Amino acid sequence: MQALYERGQARTSKDVPETLVWCSDVHAGSMTIDLNGPEAIYRQVARVLTDEIKAGEYDNGPIPSETTLTQRFGIARGTARKAVDLLRDQGLVFTVPQRGTWVVKDEK
Repeated sequence: MQALYERGQARTSKDVPETLVWCSDVHAGSMTIDLNGPEAIYRQVARVLTDEIKAGEYDNGPIPSETTLTQRFGIARGTARKAVDLLRDQGLVFTVPQRGTWVVKDEK
């Protein structure tokens, strides 16, 4: 049963080992992503990334890839993509295909 769960093939709670504890939130730095809360997960992830962008964490490189975001937050790739799309729609980032997503520099 453990192998089924690790490969994402567990279909019912009977397939999940009793030793595993279901987590309803994910900690991301000082922020918490509430997987069962009223706010959409992609919006919560976008908020965390926005705070990190404003703190200057990605001034010298791209923001984390979709794959990195899925691993960091325990979310689906589509959810990570929606979070990045939201940042792009807000004008905070731009994407270069096959290169990454970068923070838009303020012209001061």
